[in-house]
Amino acid sequence: LDVKPLTEDPYQMIKEIKGLSFRTADDLAQAMGMKPESPFRIKAGCEHAMSSLNSNSGHTCVRPSELMSEVHELTSIDGELTEDAIHELIEDDVFQKAPNDMIGFKNHIGGEQFIANDLLGRLQRGKKNEFDESIFSKLNYNLSADQYGAVFTSLNNPVSLLTGEAGSGKTTVLKSIIKVLKH
Repeated sequence: LDVKPLTEDPYQMIKEIKGLSFRTADDLAQAMGMKPESPFRIKAGCEHAMSSLNSNSGHTCVRPSELMSEVHELTSIDGELTEDAIHELIEDDVFQKAPNDMIGFKNHIGGEQFIANDLLGRLQRGKKNEFDESIFSKLNYNLSADQYGAVFTSLNNPVSLLTGEAGSGKTTVLKSIIKVLKH
């Protein structure tokens, strides 16, 4: 870490030191004389709040009011200063506006859009894998009827989702799909 920028923006430690919480960085920053209304503090609070909201809800985006409420709880700052910090994070390509007046991390929104477009493209192409069923006899293990069905279905559809409880054979199904595709 570069010492000079840490004196200007101690909150960057959150990104640099794995496991360092906003609270710890905030305590250190306050001890260094960082003012509570510092833009660095509010922006770091916004990023932490967004991350917490994403983790807790499983959503990629949140309503601005939810984010502002979470930032207020974290920093005791609200209103115009928080709105300004959110707009700066959008300008800095950290956050992005999403449909329905939602906000999220730009890389999360981009990743979600990439996956959705890729899945849609696969479904539209409808390409099936060509394989010789005799390959199943060359596996050095036996598949249950459900596992065989899962392998067969996965190989005959452009998109598949494999789910199951621990010990149900998901790994065996995946290994079998890979072996079939390699031959």
